[in-house]
Amino acid sequence: MTLFVALIIAQLSCVDDQPMESGPPAPALEASLTSTGEVQLCWNGWEGEGFLSRRLYRHRGDERGAAVQPILTDGDRGPGSFLDATVEPGVCYWYGLELLLEGGRSVWSEELWLTVPGEPLSLPTVQNLQLDLSATGGDSASMTWDPVTGVETDGYKIYFKPSAEGEWQEIAAVVAEQYTHHAVCAGLYSVKAYYGAEL
Repeated sequence: MTLFVALIIAQLSCVDDQPMESGPPAPALEASLTSTGEVQLCWNGWEGEGFLSRRLYRHRGDERGAAVQPILTDGDRGPGSFLDATVEPGVCYWYGLELLLEGGRSVWSEELWLTVPGEPLSLPTVQNLQLDLSATGGDSASMTWDPVTGVETDGYKIYFKPSAEGEWQEIAAVVAEQYTHHAVCAGLYSVKAYYGAEL
């Protein structure tokens, strides 16, 4: 029975609405890496009228989609900075700054891409996957496995294929170290730990 593990990057919450295409641009972002591998971001202040607040966004991945994740919201119009201490080695990040103004939202700051040096993190392989058919009367597969420890995870993904030659199909994502699959045929199961949910 095959067990494997892979990283899945975090799914990002959607921005409520889009910035004004005709609005003023937000201040430009600058970034640098600290000696401990964190990302230090900074930007200039805003001198225009109608300022309400500003938001700093981050997206994890090689391409920025329609969904980004706010990592800072504040009401300070002066020069600002933010230390992103949650980045991981070997991962590319996009950062963008926008202003909330009385007339709407600003155009994004000039987009900033940064790849953190180092090897990407890998999660340990799930161990001791056990199947119990008797517990469900034989029409379902009840499975358990040992917890992955020593690293942060968001849960486990369960995969199934009806034969050794078939393709793995994701059938569930769970937090606990157990799952029951109501299968229509015999097959193989695989479980992997994952961190994040950006697919």
